[in-house]
Amino acid sequence: MLVSHFGATNVESVDNSSFQGATHIHDMNKRVPHDLESRYDTVIDSGTLEHIYNIPEALKNCSLMCKLGGQILHILPANNYCGHGFWQISPELFFSLYTAENGYQDTEIFMSKLLISQSGSA
Repeated sequence: MLVSHFGATNVESVDNSSFQGATHIHDMNKRVPHDLESRYDTVIDSGTLEHIYNIPEALKNCSLMCKLGGQILHILPANNYCGHGFWQISPELFFSLYTAENGYQDTEIFMSKLLISQSGSA
């Protein structure tokens, strides 16, 4: 999807295990290896951060992997999404972290309500 719909020329992934065929096997609770630093134009966290115990290190890793001038996208459950992962992420985390004082610019936050059907599936 990232290649066909968004024009990505290369897509790599990081996971704690090789079970789903990740490009790089790494525990995001620990600092990323130097060869992953400043490597990517775009870093996408699509439902991972809430499953990582050491969330400050994982956020730092996202920034370390992103090239200067790149973008970081988080797609995560927000507050009141109980029973999923270690953390419920408040939008305030991103408003406080991705500031000019911390070296970021053009931060945008988008929220969407997840609609659950009567059967309990999204």
